[in-house]
Amino acid sequence: MKDEITPLRSGHLEVDGFRIWWEYHGTGDRECCCLLNGLAMHTKAWYGFLPRLTDSYDVILYDYLGQGESSTDDVPYFIPEFARYLTLIMDEIGVSKVHLMGISYGGFIGLDFARLFPERLHTLVLSGILLSHEKLFELYQEISSLIESPVGQDPNRVGPTTSERKSTNTVLVRDGQTIIVGGLMEDRIRTNVSKVPWLGDIPLIGWLFRYESDLVEKQNLLIFLTPTIIREDQDVQRLFEEKKNRMLEYKDRHDLPVEYMDVRPFEGRSGAGSPGDSMATPQLEELEPLPAEETPDEGTHAEDTPPESMLQQEEDALKNYEITIKGADRIDSPALPDLPDE
Repeated sequence: MKDEITPLRSGHLEVDGFRIWWEYHGTGDRECCCLLNGLAMHTKAWYGFLPRLTDSYDVILYDYLGQGESSTDDVPYFIPEFARYLTLIMDEIGVSKVHLMGISYGGFIGLDFARLFPERLHTLVLSGILLSHEKLFELYQEISSLIESPVGQDPNRVGPTTSERKSTNTVLVRDGQTIIVGGLMEDRIRTNVSKVPWLGDIPLIGWLFRYESDLVEKQNLLIFLTPTIIREDQDVQRLFEEKKNRMLEYKDRHDLPVEYMDVRPFEGRSGAGSPGDSMATPQLEELEPLPAEETPDEGTHAEDTPPESMLQQEEDALKNYEITIKGADRIDSPALPDLPDE
């Protein structure tokens, strides 16, 4: 049956220096659907299904770069470009909108087509594609520490000696899911020596005046990560609102005054202070005015003397105060000679 199927139109589309093979099956006057290949497929892999579709629809098939009759250049391929190539094929055929069905790898192309060209899409069907919010992350850990230099090396000349331990992991994490990454462990033994000077260095009997102890230190590095995947601008605004509300709730729960918290990016609690809004005005709390300074009565005690009186008393005390420097001879400044009149 596959050998008997002949497309109504077919050909190569020249774009970006590549040749894209496409086929158009049907009568040319009905609604059109497009079947998107999987990763290791080509257009003829759909021929067994075409008789079921061409009774009601026209069908577009095309090979991606590296498949079937299309160019197989050894260059990077990009899914958004494959979606754009489909629009060029539709323009070549004269089709304005399609029913799109993608299987496996073709499902991702269908998603990008719906995102980039929604006005050219009737319906979207996905098969064999896992839609999840999981991402694959590569984690790199390193611990560096200073250790004692080997015997015979002067650290002032050759530099300090460091110990490095590294670990690389690959994890599959959902959006907002916290993971714990470990594996970097260290056992370090420190020897402390306490001794009586001179006596502790005497061979044999010096042990009577010397004490040594070993201190074992164990370290296990644990990293807690909560990744957040940003897909659209709305995700940035949503995260901003969440962080803002957490800060404001923390402030209210602990009764923090505004001077201990930078609230300039926020304007109230209505979300008006969005990121990058330099005109956002913080809602500052009104401070109570300080009480007026009371004027002391005439019978004020010495410890309640106003600042002006205290300064006057200090000036009077300094007038009768002399400083004598022992071992210093007094030198009178010589008189300056009279300058001749010009």
